[in-house]
Amino acid sequence: MNIKNIKMRIAVILLSLVYSVDSPAMLANGSGSNIGIDGMMTTPDFYMSVTQPVTTAISLLSTSIQTAVRNLSMTVEATGKAQMAHIEKIHEADRSNQLEIERQKVITQRSMNGAYLPAGNTCADRTAAATGSVTDQTVSYQSARYGNAMRVRASKAPDAREQLYSIAKNHEIYYCDKRTDPLQCNGQKQPGKTVKTTDGDMPMPDGDTSAKSLFDGAGDDKHLANLTFTQGQEEAANAFINNMIDSGDTPRALSPAEAVTSEGQIYQGLKLAYESRIDMSRMAMANILAARTHIADSDNLVKAMQDTIPANDYGMKDYLDDRVKKMQKYSPSFNDTTPISPMELLDIQVKMRSDNAGWMTYINNAERDQVAKEQAIMTSLLLRIQYMQLRNQEVQVALQAVASAESAKANMIPRINAAAHGLSNN
Repeated sequence: MNIKNIKMRIAVILLSLVYSVDSPAMLANGSGSNIGIDGMMTTPDFYMSVTQPVTTAISLLSTSIQTAVRNLSMTVEATGKAQMAHIEKIHEADRSNQLEIERQKVITQRSMNGAYLPAGNTCADRTAAATGSVTDQTVSYQSARYGNAMRVRASKAPDAREQLYSIAKNHEIYYCDKRTDPLQCNGQKQPGKTVKTTDGDMPMPDGDTSAKSLFDGAGDDKHLANLTFTQGQEEAANAFINNMIDSGDTPRALSPAEAVTSEGQIYQGLKLAYESRIDMSRMAMANILAARTHIADSDNLVKAMQDTIPANDYGMKDYLDDRVKKMQKYSPSFNDTTPISPMELLDIQVKMRSDNAGWMTYINNAERDQVAKEQAIMTSLLLRIQYMQLRNQEVQVALQAVASAESAKANMIPRINAAAHGLSNN
């Protein structure tokens, strides 16, 4: 029912109440005259005075009804919009939930797949780890070999003057540097000992007096470092150790005639005590050198490491190939194979991550399970490094013990000897 019909019905009802049968005032059928309440004929003004309030009331009532209906319509419209918005939110939540379910399915599937996938360079690390005991044996063997050679050399040492002359002569022949030698190497163009490289023979000036020979390999000014020493670099490192530890003050060897005397026996006892104390220093140096000598058949190890890294493994294969090329520069004496030392093997395992941008990319794109595996590999690597540090600390503690004992003896022995002298006088 529309507003117009409502207004007409309300008007009829109000008129029927005013001019009902029971009402004294009735509308006549005459020509513009009215019958009053007392039955007399009335004027139009009187009629208007009666009908005007009724008309006004009807108008006000109509306005109120229109306002009420309009407010109701607005309320219904707002309620409808709110309901539609709520329904849309429900649908949006359903769509979001469905997308999240699908996303979790993908994550779960990838996680399950990742659980059976190795970290990007697991195979290479497994190959390297398989040689862990071999590398330790290499270091132990080489250290013992160098140590024994040093002890034999010391046991046959000539007197101090001859020792110093031999050091100077060897330097002049094999490692002389015109920039530092007062005699300009007696006309030699370059040192006698060289390192064979793919770029030709590289001289090793001051190879017997430079600490670089022990840690980074002997070489000329253009040489930076290499951790797998060639035979020539091993000899230079040995010469450096001998000059550092046994530099002309090694007790000389006794002749058979001298050794049988009582004085010779005392001398020999002192020499043995000296050897046992100085050997700690030799061992520390020999261990450093041994870690830089190649592992037996390690060229197969390098090849296995190259073959087990996937070609698309975020540049890690490229990194290893580049390191192999650098190692091969100092390996022509090994028939173009690629030997590797324990120190270089460890260096590659560490720097394949820390110095390789491809590894960073790999970690950023790896699944959670693969990252966990990579962390396990790194933890294992860290354990090995910590174990090596423990072994080195043992040597350091032993050296400190020797130094402490020497300090105590230097302080106490003269006082003890003085006391003993006093006893003999009494």
